[in-house]
Amino acid sequence: MVRCFYLALILSSCAIDTSLINNSNYKFDSTVPLDIQFHIINDLIENDASELSFSEYDVNEYKILAGNSIRPLENEIKVSLSVKAVLNSESYEFSYIIKKIYNTNELNPLAENQRKEFIVMQSLDEIVQQINMEISKIEMQSIKS
Repeated sequence: MVRCFYLALILSSCAIDTSLINNSNYKFDSTVPLDIQFHIINDLIENDASELSFSEYDVNEYKILAGNSIRPLENEIKVSLSVKAVLNSESYEFSYIIKKIYNTNELNPLAENQRKEFIVMQSLDEIVQQINMEISKIEMQSIKS
């Protein structure tokens, strides 16, 4: 009985609070998965003066077939995300697309899936860096004028 109580206590304390994600500064569309939302929030530079809305998250995979083999030789992954930023009562919209091509010479399908996930996360990191750069540029222009 006591073990069940401790187990229930531990499991209830591990619950993820999703109310932290949809705070006043960040808004996410239903197309953005929960793990991607956490990844974006952790990598963004904190800024109280801006409000960011993320939408149209999409990952497309295109297999490039060549040669006599049945399997594709290369894959192309395209990650896209749209962002609307509101800074100092001015609205800005950005769309980001990152394309990566990689060889598919893995014999292990699990390793190939892990490589695909790694490339998607790497592309998402690049998008977040570009978002941070754009917001910094806009803030610098507003300070300048």
